[in-house]
Amino acid sequence: WIGGTGNWNSATEWSTSSGGPAGTCIPALYDDVVFDANSFSGNGQLVTINVTAYCNSMNWSAITKLPLLMGASDLHISGSLTLSPNLSILNYTGAVFFESTNAGNTITSAGKTFQSVINFNGTGEWILQDAFNTTNSINLNFGTLKINNKNLACGTFTSNNNNARWLTLGSSTV
Repeated sequence: WIGGTGNWNSATEWSTSSGGPAGTCIPALYDDVVFDANSFSGNGQLVTINVTAYCNSMNWSAITKLPLLMGASDLHISGSLTLSPNLSILNYTGAVFFESTNAGNTITSAGKTFQSVINFNGTGEWILQDAFNTTNSINLNFGTLKINNKNLACGTFTSNNNNARWLTLGSSTV
């Protein structure tokens, strides 16, 4: 992401390199999405997920400003998710779908609380790196969710189907 405030489906917001030229791509299923020091020129700039969005992994850990993630369209992540304490996600309400088929994916929420329905739909594995909170529901439909001795807070937790799926809590508080 290089464009400051903008919509997910705008090619002028994306580049294939940090601070590189605009218009080279809009992320697709196998693309890693990175937000870093070159993504925002000031605090309060908005990234709006205005269409169904796809990416492999999404990483916000290198941002230096205070951006906001907004929108109500769905986000499909086929790898890991790493948020930043500097990111606000309070105005993002689209459903989040974790859809990897690989082991070893991680989720770092950096103290953020999701407003979204969270769906684990892939046959892969996700390991929490810190506490995870959503005011909405978590649906474990497929795959392996390892809470990793972290705290988990949600409106509801469901996993009521015949699909192969595993939940490992450890000493977690749910």
